[in-house]
Amino acid sequence: MLIHLQQEVTVNRPLSMFIAFLVLAASHATVSASTLVVDGFGVGGWSSWETRSKIGTLLIGTNDSNPYAATYFGVPASAANDTAIEKQINFMSEGETIKAVGGENLPASPAGSLNGGGYVRLDGTDGNSSGKSDISYVDSNGIAAASALTDAGFSLSYRYYIQPYSTSARALYLNFGVVGTDGANYTFASIQSGSAAGWNSASVSGTSGIFAVYKNGSSTSLGTAKSLQGWSNDSVYGSVLFGSTSEIIRVGFNVGNSQPNAVDYLDSVQTTLLNGGDLIDFQAPSASQLVTAVPLPSAAAMGLATLATLAAAAQVRKKIAAS
Repeated sequence: MLIHLQQEVTVNRPLSMFIAFLVLAASHATVSASTLVVDGFGVGGWSSWETRSKIGTLLIGTNDSNPYAATYFGVPASAANDTAIEKQINFMSEGETIKAVGGENLPASPAGSLNGGGYVRLDGTDGNSSGKSDISYVDSNGIAAASALTDAGFSLSYRYYIQPYSTSARALYLNFGVVGTDGANYTFASIQSGSAAGWNSASVSGTSGIFAVYKNGSSTSLGTAKSLQGWSNDSVYGSVLFGSTSEIIRVGFNVGNSQPNAVDYLDSVQTTLLNGGDLIDFQAPSASQLVTAVPLPSAAAMGLATLATLAAAAQVRKKIAAS
């Protein structure tokens, strides 16, 4: 028998406000993250990594280096190293003039950055090929399985500027850090050709881009440079680098290390590995760091909407029972 209820159903005000909040939150939830602005060391997980002075001294800072760096390299961190790092890695605005780490005068930083927001400058130093500046995203717990580098959907693109310095035009190098199935650390170092002074764009996928691979502590590559898919198929190293327990722990960029007199500006990065696949924009330091809420995944949004519906239904049942 169908019973038609003709009474007015009311919901108390605190509950109605709570339901409204949940529905509003659900309506604003998005699947992907927004553009990540990196305007200083440590922001968004980006920090100095294997930065070395012009004479080759490894610089691990207390604030500017990734917290895992001291353990990884077995070198204690110090505030003095922060000062040295900040002479080699600079978050800058367009038109700014900062001398090279060796004291040489350089032209004002270039125009043309994304939305005019600036970039991070890496100085390869003017030393005896031992200096290096490195900025990286590192997660010692793993960013993704190493096999993600050969997935059909994997991509990474970046935009950078090569500063004419002396007679050199040195490319900015992309690196991936991987822990192999043997527990050892390996570095995939990109090999570029055709880069010229001025603005450049580069991209890699599982089948495009050439990488040399180095085992931690060795300056000798494991074999002939090849694509990521090529390394995965390698009969000797493939199972070690891309086995079921192999993990990516680092995505980074550096200049130097046999590239003296090199100054590059990293403007932006976009990869399926980080920030939900959305853009990472390196900029000049801001007066106040912009803090945005982390968007909720679509599943969470659906959950909130469901919770709001259940709360309303429960109140209706309570009113009916009372009558």
